Amino acid sequence: MDDDTKTLMALGLTLVQAKTYLTLASAEALTIKEISKASKIPRTDLYRTMTDLKEFSLIEKIIGNPNKYKAAPIKQTIKQLIKNKKKETNEIAKKATKLANKLEKKTIKETQNTQNRFILIPSKRTPIKIAEAINRSNKTIDLLV
Repeated sequence: MDDDTKTLMALGLTLVQAKTYLTLASAEALTIKEISKASKIPRTDLYRTMTDLKEFSLIEKIIGNPNKYKAAPIKQTIKQLIKNKKKETNEIAKKATKLANKLEKKTIKETQNTQNRFILIPSKRTPIKIAEAINRSNKTIDLLV
C-alpha cells in the first residue's frame, strides 16, 4: 500500500475507496471496467464504492453509454475529507467529555462515602495525583510521601 492510499485512508476512506479515487484522479474519465482493470478492484466492489464516493462528493458521474466517472479536484477532496474528519473528531470529543464528566461525578460520590484509606499509585500517575491533592488541599489535607 502506497503513502497516497494511506493518507486518504487516514482521512476516512476505505482501502477500496482510496484506491478507486486515486485511479480516477490519475485519469481523465473512466468506465467501471477501466477502473477495475487499472486498480485491480473487482467490478462488483466498484459499483458500491462509486455510490459511496458520489455521496461524499469525491467523484462525478458522466452519463453516457457506458457511464464514466471523473475524480473531483484533489484539493477539494482533501478539504472535504479533512472537514469530515474534524467533524467526526469533534463529535467523539464531545462524547468523551460527557463520559468523563459522568464518571467523575460517580467517582466523587464514591470517594465522599469512603473512610480514610491507603492507595498505591503507579509512578506515571504520581504527578497527576500530586496536582489533584494540591487542588483539594483547600478542603482537606492529604499526606503524600
